[in-house]
Amino acid sequence: MTKNTIPRLLSQIFPHGSKDSNLTIRRIRFSNAIFRLIWTGIMCGFCLVGFKGLSWWPSSIWGSGSTRECWNLKGSLVLPSPNWNNDALPLTYFYLSQLSYHLSSFLLTLLTSSYTRTSLKKTGLLSHTIELTLLCGSYVLESTRRVGVLCIFVFCGSQFSINLYQAIQNSTFPTTHPKLTYLTFYTLILLPYLYFRFYVFPFVIFRSVLFESGEWLEMMSLATEVWVARSAWIWFSVFLGGLGVMNFYYGVRLVKMRPKGFWM
Repeated sequence: MTKNTIPRLLSQIFPHGSKDSNLTIRRIRFSNAIFRLIWTGIMCGFCLVGFKGLSWWPSSIWGSGSTRECWNLKGSLVLPSPNWNNDALPLTYFYLSQLSYHLSSFLLTLLTSSYTRTSLKKTGLLSHTIELTLLCGSYVLESTRRVGVLCIFVFCGSQFSINLYQAIQNSTFPTTHPKLTYLTFYTLILLPYLYFRFYVFPFVIFRSVLFESGEWLEMMSLATEVWVARSAWIWFSVFLGGLGVMNFYYGVRLVKMRPKGFWM
């Protein structure tokens, strides 16, 4: 049954005898989009199952907690771990999976350029560099992992919809259902992207970093040195701000990649 189903499905997506000169590129883009779609879906599911019910998961992403709890260093040890929080092991495993994915994606972007314009490649490398720096830094500075997980979920949530739309765009769907392409552009890209990256990220997560981390900064100053704690906070804030700038850049690109005739 599987042997017959998969070829039939692929023949519907990329029919034999197609005269599309960019068919090879479309197939590569479709495969990449499907892989990333599966990956981001798994990561979002892991977050919702593993962290949604915790006290630091905010209501803006379907939780019942407060981002202020991300900075609470007084949590009791529930799991058999020497770490300060009661969700240390899931956070560690989640971070390691993210580090491996982003590192491999960075290397692929760096080493493969056959179907990528130079400007897009440079932008992708810059984005991956910021993300890897934040992941590595917040992995070492364990007390910032909760905020890191919220950021990862927000980016994976919007990226899931983008990957789904890219898969649709590189199939035969736009040709066979041109009117529905406009609807998918709205529902699968613009609305989730605007909500996650232009509301949740700046007004929930980044606001928490700027205005709710005072107690964390004070406790870190007592545990280390004042200049070390402040440097870590400034570093974290600056790189999160860099992600915000990249959000704006990618938002402009999304508007430019709208379906032809979408608006005047």
